[in-house]
Amino acid sequence: MIKLFTDEGWPNFSEDDGILSTGAPIIFIWGGRGTGKTYGALKHVHQTEEEFLYLRRTPQQAELICSSPLMWPWSPLNNDLQTHYAPFKMSQIAGMYEVGNAGAYTDTGVPIRPAQMSGVLGNVVTMARTRGFSSPNTSIIILDEYQKEESDYYRRGEGVGLANIYETVNRNRELQGQKPITLLCMSNAVGMANPYYMQWDITDTVERMIGKKERVKLLKDKGILLIDLVDSPVAKEKAKTALYRSMSGTDFYRSAIENQYSAEEKSLVVSRPLREYYPLVQIGRCCIYEHKSKPVYYVCRHRSGDMPAYGSGDYERKRFRAAYGYIWPAYLQRQIEFERYSDEIFFREYCSNT
Repeated sequence: MIKLFTDEGWPNFSEDDGILSTGAPIIFIWGGRGTGKTYGALKHVHQTEEEFLYLRRTPQQAELICSSPLMWPWSPLNNDLQTHYAPFKMSQIAGMYEVGNAGAYTDTGVPIRPAQMSGVLGNVVTMARTRGFSSPNTSIIILDEYQKEESDYYRRGEGVGLANIYETVNRNRELQGQKPITLLCMSNAVGMANPYYMQWDITDTVERMIGKKERVKLLKDKGILLIDLVDSPVAKEKAKTALYRSMSGTDFYRSAIENQYSAEEKSLVVSRPLREYYPLVQIGRCCIYEHKSKPVYYVCRHRSGDMPAYGSGDYERKRFRAAYGYIWPAYLQRQIEFERYSDEIFFREYCSNT
């Protein structure tokens, strides 16, 4: 049994009884705002002296948090533990920083660059394109804020980009009898329709967890641990503060405090008998069927009957849209049903005109 929270109410990252105790190499956590996810993870790697790779999604996000000590994720740790973690820009590599516990400052307040680095800071978009990157001593990758806010957008290839980063860092460790590195992904509950859930094919599992109010789900066959921190004692206390009292009942409150995916936009998810439909077309993993007597469509991953097939590449998508341009307007008019929510997310990716 995992102890999700410390006695003080913060996320428990202990390797003995906490989030890191199962040995699962891939971990996805979602929780309310300001409930200690980042602080707890960084404190853990400080205490264990592990070499880490700390990631944000985009170059802009990484550059912003390194622009000032006010933005460093290590600043609260520095204040509490009298450490001196600071990022130092790599001169030869754009968008990447070395991170070290300097231990002292100059008279002008600038951290003294330590000889021994503790880790590297980067972003998914840049590092996914970096070839020849080697980090043989890295034992944990921390992807912070893997779900975008509503004002942002996902860049193409983020999910597979993170998988490529993991492969690059992990390499052949397991073939040599070593433990795989840990990938720890943490975020507020903003949107299940994100490229990381889709890349690891866990969107439907996360949705079922939330529906059943499961807080912990270990997928042993896939080596994935899913954790919903909705019961955070810190979140319950934050609900009493001025901002959240003033916003009680709003989507912002539900996302930040109740850890709900309140902004999800889903069509009807239902299982339909294919005998009531004509096979129409397949694009990527989406098989689209047209109802025999009503102006509605059904999308699932089961191929039945004879239908033309298109791939998921850019050129194939253009060919599909040219031949089946009426499908997207039908979706916007709520004339399409889906077997699973992940089918709808793939459908949007393949068929959207944007």
